[in-house]
Amino acid sequence: MKERLTIGLLAALLIASIVVGIMVALNAPKVERPPALVTGRNGYALVHLYGPIRASRGVTIFGTETGSDKVAARLRKLSRNPRVKAIVLRVNSPGGTVAATQEIHREVLRLKEKGIPVVASISDLGASGAYYVSCGADSIFADNGSRVGSIGVISIFPNIEDLLGDKLGIRATVITSGKWKDSGSPLRSMTPEERERFRKQSEAVYDQFFEAVREARLDAIKKRLPAEQGGARDAGEQALARLTELAQGQVFLGQEALEEGLIDNLGNLYDAIAHARKLGGLPADAPRIGGPGWLANVLQMLGSSATEETGEIADRLTTVRIEYLYLPGGILK
Repeated sequence: MKERLTIGLLAALLIASIVVGIMVALNAPKVERPPALVTGRNGYALVHLYGPIRASRGVTIFGTETGSDKVAARLRKLSRNPRVKAIVLRVNSPGGTVAATQEIHREVLRLKEKGIPVVASISDLGASGAYYVSCGADSIFADNGSRVGSIGVISIFPNIEDLLGDKLGIRATVITSGKWKDSGSPLRSMTPEERERFRKQSEAVYDQFFEAVREARLDAIKKRLPAEQGGARDAGEQALARLTELAQGQVFLGQEALEEGLIDNLGNLYDAIAHARKLGGLPADAPRIGGPGWLANVLQMLGSSATEETGEIADRLTTVRIEYLYLPGGILK
């Protein structure tokens, strides 16, 4: 009996050591190396942008990718693969934080600069920051019933002062080194000066969003305007005015988005793949290249680092939230 118990413990320790070793290897810092000799057919790659966009999130057993760090790293890795001639970005997201959204958008633009076409394929939802990212693509596909757009910024500042004081009898004393240090604190009401400061910040990040959409979609919007008298300048001004009307936070169905020039085509994922193959100069049967293996997905899901978990908790506890995020009904995630 003791021998069996000893053997069982040794076997368990051996298995645990192997798993820990693999997890450490997966989480070790990656050094960029020149691509090795690659053989095989050229093809396209598929990258998922699912769920709220944050700086760092986990990878599920099904291979769905969330978090700007992982998505940006995957796009950068694919850009170094000489066999990848086009990329399809599969989108199903309500958007998320400003900086994380902009990081992914920047990597999409870099792919285009390298001559690798990107096609965005919106599933159920491509709103706010997710639409921002999609605007970096060469072409945007969506289904008839997809929800697209929500061009805008939302700022959330919870206030629990009355709850703590009147209901629970709790009072907080806050000591700061400067008048702005606890701006947006949920423990007190916001001052008019603080409200104006946050309003200006929201307008600044909205302008960044609007500029990205303007660069990507203004020509498409111009083509869909009714023919009127006037020169090219008048048409451009009309298109800009129309974009301003479309950029007030509305969410459009896919068909509406196509009519307004916010997307390029109606179609599903496979239509987007076919278009990506065409843009990349690939044959109709060109294969999909890459994608995280199932073992890596399982280990990453089981072995999320304490840093990522702590970051997720901190993100949820942050009181000042200025985001490219679609929140129907103002429901907090």
